[in-house]
Amino acid sequence: MNTVGERIKAARIKAGLSQGDLAFKCGWENGQKRISNYESGYREPGFSEVSKISRVLGLNAAWLAFGGEEDQINQVNAALSVGDDIVFPLFTEKEVVLGANKGHLNITEENQIKIAKSSLTNLRVDPQSVVCIRISGNSMSPVIPDGAIIGVDSESVSIKDGDIYAVQNGALIQVRVAYRLPDGFRFKSFNEAEYPIESVKGEEANAIKVLGRVFWYSVLR
Repeated sequence: MNTVGERIKAARIKAGLSQGDLAFKCGWENGQKRISNYESGYREPGFSEVSKISRVLGLNAAWLAFGGEEDQINQVNAALSVGDDIVFPLFTEKEVVLGANKGHLNITEENQIKIAKSSLTNLRVDPQSVVCIRISGNSMSPVIPDGAIIGVDSESVSIKDGDIYAVQNGALIQVRVAYRLPDGFRFKSFNEAEYPIESVKGEEANAIKVLGRVFWYSVLR
């Protein structure tokens, strides 16, 4: 199952749902065509759609979006819970950009991250919506430096002014303080000397994909 569409189809069939049933449970009226487009690869679901589908099917959003061992379709929830922690796969920026359509990630000790269940509960973040990414670049230094790990709530894609979000701009994953504009976004970096405030409007704004709110980050120096 190398594509997000193939994983959606396999999980839907395992759950005994038709395309129409899945669409209905996701709250998409007359959405059978939508699910069909996802499964065929004609249309790629965004993070918010993947998160919603994963919640309905009882799967981890990261597995559904980016893949993993095929037997994780049966045990992904149990495999991620270890004592007082939840273990998440750790993705690179490139894997986030390409992972929805190409290949999968084999989870090892080197590419996983643990977050305390209590932290997720206190932050009101559903573990099924979490995607962890190792970021590169110094645009958010010194607060979130090069090589830091961020936790993204893929369910939280509606911009709340002044919060930190991960966004995809073409082949780039960017972490920015975000603000809404009537026809786009304003993005602010912590390293304003090298990355001045940027306003994105019109067609450029339409090309921006909000991956989710950054609710957690970890820095090891």
